[in-house]
Amino acid sequence: ANERLDVGLSYETAPRLHEDFTRWQDDSIVSASQSSADARLPSRLAFGAAYRPRNAFRTTFALDAAYTPWSELRDPLLPGATYLDTWDVRFGLEHIYYNALPGRIGFRYARSYALREADRATFTFGIGHRVGGVALDLSGEVGKRISRQEPLWPRDEQGPAVGAGSDRVEDTVLRVFLGADIGF
Repeated sequence: ANERLDVGLSYETAPRLHEDFTRWQDDSIVSASQSSADARLPSRLAFGAAYRPRNAFRTTFALDAAYTPWSELRDPLLPGATYLDTWDVRFGLEHIYYNALPGRIGFRYARSYALREADRATFTFGIGHRVGGVALDLSGEVGKRISRQEPLWPRDEQGPAVGAGSDRVEDTVLRVFLGADIGF
């Protein structure tokens, strides 16, 4: 848009998938050898913006979001399946200090297309340093992922007080990354 604001918008068309398959049961073919299925994945709309305010230090704010209408997906092999539309939103800040050392923080929130209560929230942080043609980056990620999973032991072995169905599972994820970029 101008020297301080970059804006981007993209639309990804829906890819079409084709699969040829054969179904077997008790060592016998139960479908024609040329059975096939077609599915079209949903299209995707993405938006991104980066803003660099006027200040003594170089700072960049970045925001991007992607919307995927999974409810439009029709799977011929699972005709009764329904999916949820999703948003994937990310926000980040990079600040370059007086000694050219960049510090970065960010946040990401992503919804699941299969289950409304399953999602992922992540905080990221990092620093980087450039010496000549070599750039070193150290970053980390702390996040929480929520999902539904089948129990490890069948419910009938645990007794009726435990309940039936799947369990709500919260996973905490910690990742550390070290990157090197060498320019020629």
